[in-house]
Amino acid sequence: NADRDRDYPGDDAASDEAIERCAGDLFTEFVGIAYANSEYEVFYIYPQRAQWNKTRGAYICIVYSLDGPTLPGSVRGSNR
Repeated sequence: NADRDRDYPGDDAASDEAIERCAGDLFTEFVGIAYANSEYEVFYIYPQRAQWNKTRGAYICIVYSLDGPTLPGSVRGSNR
């Protein structure tokens, strides 16, 4: 909702949209391979109704690993 041109779609739709974005093309472009083939997991945060227009409908995507220690830096282009 970057242009603030959409009404809040509801919690379920906002959550679905967030995971679609975070585990979809954005993930592939950032990490270098598709989420389904990656060793990483995705956590996402989406705005609730009250924040929809204040945050411009922004989603926050966090890539993390369940295996091993804390990641030492960015996973950008890691192809993992």
